[in-house]
Amino acid sequence: MKRLRNSQLAGKPLITGGLSDRGVVTSCSCETRCYGVHAGMPIRMAKQLCEEALILRGDMEAYSKYSADVTQVIAVKAESTRIDKHYLDVMGVDRIFGTWKWTSELHQTIMRETGLPISFGLSVNKTVSKIATGQAKPNGALQVLITLNNLLVAMTEKLTFMLRQQEKLTSCITVKIRYANFTTYTQQIMIPYNADDHILIRKAKVLF
Repeated sequence: MKRLRNSQLAGKPLITGGLSDRGVVTSCSCETRCYGVHAGMPIRMAKQLCEEALILRGDMEAYSKYSADVTQVIAVKAESTRIDKHYLDVMGVDRIFGTWKWTSELHQTIMRETGLPISFGLSVNKTVSKIATGQAKPNGALQVLITLNNLLVAMTEKLTFMLRQQEKLTSCITVKIRYANFTTYTQQIMIPYNADDHILIRKAKVLF
């Protein structure tokens, strides 16, 4: 927003927040993030990490105006968790246009009509979409596909088929996830004896 009003700030490391050493960083440009600066950090620490950064005072009135501009462009119901963060539920759009195509066009429309640089992430829920948006910065887009969910369904279908083949039932469902660094998380629930695909898939998704 600051760069939109002052083109001379383009490409420079910027920090918005209190001007005194006791102030706090409210936002910062990508040029400062690579030094480890982030929102919520004391201004004093941010200056130590990125000495060449320009410290700018926030302008709540201008933020509100541009936030309203973005909201106005979004013609569907949006949830705003912060003045610079919006979530859209695009479920059903894929049946007509395709979610990636529709969201990409909305992305371009927002930038064209407001002049603001916008990044977005597209995925199955708000948490993953937020992380994807952070990865897409600055001014980019990233889609994280509905893949682990599909894998979970396939694995459950295979196991329930094996149970039925052996004329067996299960009363316990366990979902285990192991990351590349070998950190492992396990969730488990007990259910009435069953070998039905639909029931076990639904329970496994809840655990996931």
